[in-house]
Amino acid sequence: MKKLLLLFLFNSVVPVSASTPEIGGVDYFPLAVGNQWRYDCSVEGNKVFEKELKILKKVKVAGKPGYEASYIVNGSLAKLYFWEDTNRVVHRSYTIAGELDEMVVSRAAKIGDDLGELHIRREVMQSSIATGNVNTLVVENFDPESPQLSAQTRHEWRGLFYANKIGLVVEADGLGGDCVLKRYSLVESK
Repeated sequence: MKKLLLLFLFNSVVPVSASTPEIGGVDYFPLAVGNQWRYDCSVEGNKVFEKELKILKKVKVAGKPGYEASYIVNGSLAKLYFWEDTNRVVHRSYTIAGELDEMVVSRAAKIGDDLGELHIRREVMQSSIATGNVNTLVVENFDPESPQLSAQTRHEWRGLFYANKIGLVVEADGLGGDCVLKRYSLVESK
């Protein structure tokens, strides 16, 4: 009984923050200084540009522990800021003040989660040069296979495919555009 009480007390005081390592082996957006992801982006199979995300350093974002990242799209550099809320949902903003933030994905994502206008409804096998075949959770605005959808509505589909302990593997849209992970590097979390 004492062991159970001690375990309960220990678990109840462990804070969850942007630097919290994975819990229970689940981490759909590994945040650590040095992690990076590079994507080839194409439209209807023709490569158009590359993009890269690299976590640079720990910072305070809107007063919370977070990370500054470089985001390079077709050679143009922008800064992004990431932080994690108490529910382990990763948020992103273009300002360190955290204004106009967007929910990205929960580090402990599961089918049924809602992320604003996006929802996790299914799991699919996805493939990329960097990962080979890997199981992913699909974060999407609606199910593009629904028979009630018009062709115009299908074009508005947006899907993000996240793999556990990797992050974003594929980003796709209903117009035939996609960004596919071609290389990534993750540092060991401490």
